[in-house]
Amino acid sequence: MEDGRVHMENFRQLRLTQKKLFGELRQHQVEHLGQVRSYMETTGNLSIYFHPETEPVRPGLPTWPERFRHLQRRAGAPGLHACCRCGHVHTLAKGDQVPCPTC
Repeated sequence: MEDGRVHMENFRQLRLTQKKLFGELRQHQVEHLGQVRSYMETTGNLSIYFHPETEPVRPGLPTWPERFRHLQRRAGAPGLHACCRCGHVHTLAKGDQVPCPTC
């Protein structure tokens, strides 16, 4: 993970599910992907690095499964929206349905 998003190619190679990844992140009190950088060690362990508190909070995809119950195919309001697969954050206008430029 870098800049609040999952590198999908690396993620697929690890054969790790999003559910498992988000569970690991929640165990470290990570509420959304914008809070952290992480690294998958060769042992399979996840190393998590929080951004310094002196930096502004970055937007990011929530790690809570209950937030995924309300996924929308179109932006209900203008502003920043995170891709539900990789977490890439981009600006959408109300009603936009734009494919993720990252994944």
